[in-house]
Amino acid sequence: MPEAVYRFAEALRRLSAAQTAARLEALWRTWEVPAVGWEAVARARRRDVQRWEPALREVDALLLELLRRVPLLAVAHEPVAVRVRTFRLPELERLQHATAAALVAQRFGPAGLRTVVDDGDAPIPRRYFAFLALAERHRRREWPLFARYLTPDAHHAFVGAAAEAARFYPEQGAATLLEALFQTVRSDLHLRAFLSPRILESLYVLADAWTLPFFRELLTAGFTDADPARCEVTRALVMVRRFTGAIEASVKFPDPRDRVVAETLDRAERLFRTSSNSSAFPMGSYWPAQSVESGSQVNVMMRVRRSHSPWVQPPPGTARHRADPPRFMTTSTSRSVQRLGEPRHRPWSGRARGLCSAIVTTASPAVRSRSRSRANQ
Repeated sequence: MPEAVYRFAEALRRLSAAQTAARLEALWRTWEVPAVGWEAVARARRRDVQRWEPALREVDALLLELLRRVPLLAVAHEPVAVRVRTFRLPELERLQHATAAALVAQRFGPAGLRTVVDDGDAPIPRRYFAFLALAERHRRREWPLFARYLTPDAHHAFVGAAAEAARFYPEQGAATLLEALFQTVRSDLHLRAFLSPRILESLYVLADAWTLPFFRELLTAGFTDADPARCEVTRALVMVRRFTGAIEASVKFPDPRDRVVAETLDRAERLFRTSSNSSAFPMGSYWPAQSVESGSQVNVMMRVRRSHSPWVQPPPGTARHRADPPRFMTTSTSRSVQRLGEPRHRPWSGRARGLCSAIVTTASPAVRSRSRSRANQ
C-alpha cells in the first residue's frame, strides 16, 4: 500500500479547499506537505509498482489545480500571502515536476525515464527528476548516460547525481572519470564545494588503488572542514590508511603519530561506512537546496554563480540551430531558460515517445503562460 502517496493526496485535497492564503499556510504546516510529498515521490520513482499509478495520477492533477489556484489566493501584500507565493508556490512546482517523473517511472519504467531525460522540450526540473530516478536504480546499461554527464559543462545537479551513481560501476573505469572530474572543477570553488563530497564518497566506495596518488596529493592540497563528510583531507587520510595501512602527515594533522589522529580517523571511517551503506544517495536530492525560513527547512532552488548546461557537447560536426542564450537558475523552476534546437543523443522508442509525450510536456500554468508570451513576441 503506497501510504505516503495517499497521505500526500489527502494533504493536497485539504490545500485545495483553502479559501485564503492564511488558511493554506496553516494547512501546509499542519500536514507537513514538503516532508510527506518528497517522501511519496521518492518512493514512487524508485520502484516499478504499477498499482501506485492511480494515486500518482490524482496527485499530479491536484498539484496542477493548486498551481492554478494558489497565485490567485496570494495576490495580496500581507506577510502570509508573500510567504505563500515566495516559498509555497515554487515548492508546489518542484513537487509537480517530481510527481510527473515518478508517474512516468510507474507507467513506462526506465525506457520512459530515458525518454524524459532526452527530451529537450521538457522542463529542466522534470528532466532532472527523471535522471535522478535512473541514477537511484543504477542499472548496468545506464552507465553511458551517467558517464556522459560527468563533465563540468553539464548542470551541477545532473553532475552530482551522476557522480553518486558512478559508485555502482567499478568495472567501467568510474574512478578514473571521477578523479578527472575533480581535477577539472578544483579551481571553481562553487562547483568544488558542491561536487567534492559526492566525488570522494563514490571514490571511497569504489576503493580503486590507482587513486592513491590522487589522495596523497589531497593530504597537502585538499580543503579542510569541521564536518568529516566535507573535509577533503580527512577523506584522503582515511583512503591512504586504507590502501597503505599507515597514517601519513597532512596539513590538518602534521604529526601522524598523535593518538588523537588515529581516533579521529576511526570515527570518520565509521561515519563514511555508515553513510555509504545507509542509502544509495547519502547526499540526498540536489535540485532543492536548504534555506532557513521561520525556523523551518524550506527547499529553494540553488542559485549558481555561472551558467551550466544540462546538455553535454553534441557530437563533432553537429551544428546548433541558433546561439545559446545565457541561462541562470533562479528560485522558481519555471523561470529556467532552456536550450533550443539541441540534438538528442539517443533515438526514442516509438511507443515510449507516443505515450510519454502528454506527461513530458505537461507544465505548470506559470510555465505555459510564459511560453505563450514568448511565442507572441
